[in-house]
Amino acid sequence: MSRIRPLHLDFGTPSRLSRLWGSVILGIGLLACIWAAFDYQAATDDLAALQSHKESLEGRRGRQSSGLLPTTPESEFAQIADAARQLRRPWDLLLQELENAADDSVALLSLEPDPLRQQLRITGEARQLGDALAFVQRLDDAKSLQRPTLTGHQSRQINGEPVVTFSIQAGWKENG
Repeated sequence: MSRIRPLHLDFGTPSRLSRLWGSVILGIGLLACIWAAFDYQAATDDLAALQSHKESLEGRRGRQSSGLLPTTPESEFAQIADAARQLRRPWDLLLQELENAADDSVALLSLEPDPLRQQLRITGEARQLGDALAFVQRLDDAKSLQRPTLTGHQSRQINGEPVVTFSIQAGWKENG
């Protein structure tokens, strides 16, 4: 029979090599924890900055899309005065003069008043460039407009028919 040698286990006194490896592994673990804590803090700071930036962009977009900007009493007064000035304009005279100046060869597409520059932009279509120029000449006699000028035109075909799309810029007389 073979004799098995007894195994002697001593858990009380670790070897010198095992203490060294344990210390190395413990040190690496501590460094990893410290690095993870710093990385977590940096990520939290970045997230807070991005959320703040997103909120400011959403606020700015909301103000722009709703047409509302931060107002002061002076700017509110200026907006009210501008609205009152727009309401006092002789709209009926202007519309009557535009209707009188237009004929069957001209179709008006849009009127865009610019109250800050005291100007009006008129967009329309005519059968020929000469019809658009004649319309500008008739607008020159209008009491509510000053210096109507053809600012652009473009010729194209619609259903085989020639059409000239044109733009006119004119100053607006306050007292028509």
